[in-house]
Amino acid sequence: MRTSLSFVCIVCCSQKFYFGVEVETNLKENSSMFIKYPSEGYIVSRRISNRSFMISFCLGCIIIGLSFSFIYIYLSTSNLYKPVFLPTQAAIAIIETTKNVVESMHINSLLADRVDAKSKKYVFAACSISSLEAYCFYTPIVTLAWRRLGFEVIVIFVGDFINLKDHKKSEDIELIIEYIHLFGGRTYDFQASGGYDIRVAQLIRIFLAFLPMNFTNDNDYFTITDSDLIPLRREQYMLTKDYPDGFIVNRFCCGFFTQRNRSYQMIPMSHLYMKKHLWRKMVLQSFIHKELINITEHFHSDLNGSYEYQFMRSYSKRDLKSLLLNEHKTIDFATLSLYARHEFQEVYEMPTIRAKAGWDMDQVLITMLLYDYLNKTTEGQQVKIHERKMLKRLDRERPFLAWPTKLDFSKYGDAHITHNIFQMKFWPTHLRLFKYLFNETIVQILNEYYRKYLLLRFV
Repeated sequence: MRTSLSFVCIVCCSQKFYFGVEVETNLKENSSMFIKYPSEGYIVSRRISNRSFMISFCLGCIIIGLSFSFIYIYLSTSNLYKPVFLPTQAAIAIIETTKNVVESMHINSLLADRVDAKSKKYVFAACSISSLEAYCFYTPIVTLAWRRLGFEVIVIFVGDFINLKDHKKSEDIELIIEYIHLFGGRTYDFQASGGYDIRVAQLIRIFLAFLPMNFTNDNDYFTITDSDLIPLRREQYMLTKDYPDGFIVNRFCCGFFTQRNRSYQMIPMSHLYMKKHLWRKMVLQSFIHKELINITEHFHSDLNGSYEYQFMRSYSKRDLKSLLLNEHKTIDFATLSLYARHEFQEVYEMPTIRAKAGWDMDQVLITMLLYDYLNKTTEGQQVKIHERKMLKRLDRERPFLAWPTKLDFSKYGDAHITHNIFQMKFWPTHLRLFKYLFNETIVQILNEYYRKYLLLRFV
């Protein structure tokens, strides 16, 4: 190292001296040009100055080189520091092992704080029959995954079933329902006409306590889920000690929004887990419900041009009163629309487009209802809901970077599956996850279901 640096510095000095001579020669050769040359003394002093500078520069380079050499020799021979060079693969293996150990310790620590519910546990999913078909296609698989964790499953299909009888898509829905029932799930059809089915499918989950489910009781637990989200770890969906009323998974994921001149921190729809009677009280003690009651009681007064009263003109007082929810009323499309229109006004009438206005109506509404119930009612302030982070998620954004190479999915809490499942390359990728979750017989049934559904798509 010392020799190399000295050589570089000497070469630089030589080049500079040569350059100085060359310039001087060129100046003398071009004496016929109209240039006024400096005196000979000036040139000599300038040359001496340049040489002094370059000599100093070279000496500086040599000193710096020697300094680094001494430092390197000291560190290489010192017992205080010994550089260790690991092969790349070995280093990666050590990092991955360490991560897995830490994640395993974290999951195991959750077990000490989690308890099983003493009541029945239900999971509630909804799907619009006119939405992206992957949403409905996944519902039998999601049913199977939740049943694996000890949950009963209810899937509600939303759409215009009155006019569906002669439509080809009814065969698809019949096949899906057949496999949901095969895997032990329950289904319910919810009539929604006029192109509202997508937004109704999002909102109906909030009003689950008002559906005709006589096989359940008020102390049973209900959680809502998305139909493209597969649960993996049981610990993520267990109660926490000292929080007997429920929990919110991934509570702090979604930022803030403003509604009614108030700021809220948004709650994700997946997953809110509460007893059935809390789902009902959350709605019946809400400001929306109270405002609708007030409007009904003062139906013929103060038509001041506001949206609420202009909107109410489309109802008679008798009709409006019959639509209001109560402890025993079963919700239908007209009632759900009344509550949604009252809160969201024109937004409820707009087409439901991903990431556009109204797409997150369900999360906005459930956040407002739950927050106000827990903080502004006497009963709600006694309720204990645990707010928790979620375990690591296996996401669909880049499935081929992770899914095909994994045999062990135990460190993940859930999996967000792709909407491109009908591209042939994606099904084998997801099969690796399904083989981890289910036995060989179930995997064969899922393959059969996939083939049957593909045949219907091509008919």
